[in-house]
Amino acid sequence: MAIDKSYPIKKVNPDESSASAYLRAGRVSLHGHCLTNIGGLACEPYMSLDAGVSDSELGSALLRVLAESRATPIPYDFKAEQKKVLSNAGVRSWSKLADGVSCSASQKPHEISIMPTRSEGRGFMHLPELTIRIPADSTSEQVGKALREGFQRCTHDSAA
Repeated sequence: MAIDKSYPIKKVNPDESSASAYLRAGRVSLHGHCLTNIGGLACEPYMSLDAGVSDSELGSALLRVLAESRATPIPYDFKAEQKKVLSNAGVRSWSKLADGVSCSASQKPHEISIMPTRSEGRGFMHLPELTIRIPADSTSEQVGKALREGFQRCTHDSAA
């Protein structure tokens, strides 16, 4: 689905950024979110790493995605961005992506937060009560450790 470019979509909160992180089949997939007046839209950059990388490498990748997503132009083709999310994760469907675990990451001027999710069928439900918060000036190693802890806090719906 494409967005009508005549609709006044604009970026909001220029000093904040957001990203998604997926752990599935030994890979960590990351992508940014453009924060807009209609919500967070999946956007560049898209990165995929071996899950066995060091905490520092993982944290550096997440920090890069968070930083670069702030400057990424607003995507107007939702379907194309969804295909990029799935392709980056090495899957063809949302239900396959939901076989793994996912965290939402956000960066504000004074804080980075990692919010785990519960996998439910073809999607993920946020678990705000399990959010991990670290200072915005944390090292890449600390960010990587926080993301791994977030993945460990994720759960799966027993019916899924």
